Amino acid sequence: LEKKKLRGFETLIRCKKPGGSIVSPAFFIPAAEKSNLILKIDDYVLKRAINESKKMLEKTQELCTISVNISAKNISSEGFAEKVIDLIEKANFQPECLEIEITEYSFVESLEVTVENINKLRAHGVQIALDDFGTGYTSIAQVMNLPVNLLKIDKSLIDEIESSQKKRNLVNSIISMGHIMNCKVISEGVEKEAQLDILREHKCDFIQGFVWGKTVDFEEAKSMCRQEEFGI
Repeated sequence: LEKKKLRGFETLIRCKKPGGSIVSPAFFIPAAEKSNLILKIDDYVLKRAINESKKMLEKTQELCTISVNISAKNISSEGFAEKVIDLIEKANFQPECLEIEITEYSFVESLEVTVENINKLRAHGVQIALDDFGTGYTSIAQVMNLPVNLLKIDKSLIDEIESSQKKRNLVNSIISMGHIMNCKVISEGVEKEAQLDILREHKCDFIQGFVWGKTVDFEEAKSMCRQEEFGI
């Protein structure tokens, strides 16, 4: 946020019907999460993200992060960390460039296995982000002990920081809490310059949103990654 530098990319999956129309992730991801299909989707996206972004990242002068969302069912399953590490090693991928995004619900499935997987991944250099923060039910005491690198503040809290002093104070508190945890903080869904100004004032580390960049295809992402700075 301070220098308007490109930090990295979050991988997004899109589903097309045979006729070409798009099925919203808001529809097919919750459906997939009701069965083990979500595990196959996670594995597919993770493998493609690692293999396809490898050449792009090798051409960048600075460290660039590729974030992949992983379901609570997957991160809480035995052997998940080993599976990710195996993918990294086979692809000769720089582990520091991979960021696994999970939600607070990941710690509801199986806290012990989830934490074990996270610790193994972090020991290997992989970054862990807690996504959609502020929408779950994890207590502050639990959050303070989670082994994550990054907190991502949910868009629903950012939407009203201009008009609601309560939301502004809450976002400020989350940023402060993240820094106490030695985490970096990303605010999601930032769409207005006025929101940027408030987040700068509260010393948020990164932002993600349409104000600086909309969803792009892989070719455009590669082009952006080659630029020295992500300019206006």
